[in-house]
Amino acid sequence: MRKTTLRRLASSLVLTVLLLAALGTEVTGGEYVTVVTLGSFKEIRVDASYGAIAPGDLLVSAPTPGHAMRSDGPAPGTVIDKALGVLPAGTGTVPVIVTLN
Repeated sequence: MRKTTLRRLASSLVLTVLLLAALGTEVTGGEYVTVVTLGSFKEIRVDASYGAIAPGDLLVSAPTPGHAMRSDGPAPGTVIDKALGVLPAGTGTVPVIVTLN
């Protein structure tokens, strides 16, 4: 395999593990898991100054340019994606699942 292929496989594995953790699913040895998504995975910049970000949070555009933030009651059409990672404070990146809603 080429180096880029291995990097892509490793990234997909990490995102799959994060997704399973977000869903509260535990897989033991000898079991198989199939993950089906109707979206894509991506890491985006987020700002947790407006509230800590946890898996499952809906993210919308933040006042900080180029960043998203958590929203408890987003207006229709404003959701960018759903967080799969954690950011308790400050700015950083989290993996997300982007879907058409």
